[in-house]
Amino acid sequence: MFVAFPNRIMKFVLIFMGASFLYSNFTEAQTHDISFLPNHGQWDSFVQYRADLAGSVLWMEEAGWTAWVAGEGYDEIWAHEDFDGNSVPEILESHAWKTTFINANPYSIKIGSNELGYKVNYFRGSNQSKWVEGMEPVSTVIYDGVWPKVNLRMDGSGRGSQRLKYDWVVKAGGDPSNILIRHEGTTIKLLDDGSLVHNLGATGEIIEGAPYAFQLIDSKLVEVSCSYKLKLKILSTSFFNNFIMFQ
Repeated sequence: MFVAFPNRIMKFVLIFMGASFLYSNFTEAQTHDISFLPNHGQWDSFVQYRADLAGSVLWMEEAGWTAWVAGEGYDEIWAHEDFDGNSVPEILESHAWKTTFINANPYSIKIGSNELGYKVNYFRGSNQSKWVEGMEPVSTVIYDGVWPKVNLRMDGSGRGSQRLKYDWVVKAGGDPSNILIRHEGTTIKLLDDGSLVHNLGATGEIIEGAPYAFQLIDSKLVEVSCSYKLKLKILSTSFFNNFIMFQ
């Protein structure tokens, strides 16, 4: 039996530990805030927000995200400095990693927050209908209602080299077992310390730190023991006996 506490909010947070991008062929550190730009028509319609990281691009989509990671040789092409092609491999490699929130609401409300204090204009090509002026980059994107009473918070606040963090916030009456994430394009290994390693082939790997969860009960933060579960590239989280379900 569940006990009803209508004025209490259960907060469940999985920490992505900054999506620690450990690409051995990237030397540029990204220590500033990661900026997310909203899609105002300048990109394909499936993109909700986009973030450019060192050597990679992250697209926030209706119910998931896709990361594109550049391999060796792209830095020289993008630099446009004394480029003669001699240092670029004959074959350029890149990799895409896609996640899908299973049985999620594709119409969850997408909200950007924590404006970074500058504006971006996007003039690309000769089609002026694709030009956008005055966009305000943000460091945080919130998906409100991914599952019933379950929100996603993607946080790009500067906390070291190339790091992102995502939180799942489950309100009273929400069910954290709904949080199921399918991963495509990676080989995933669950380590003994509870973290995950996503192998992206020649472009490197992504490490997700072990999950950390807590509940807000009577204005106190109470840690909840949890761990990742991985089956057929579908990621979920197990909770142990100190988890309290509120209605």
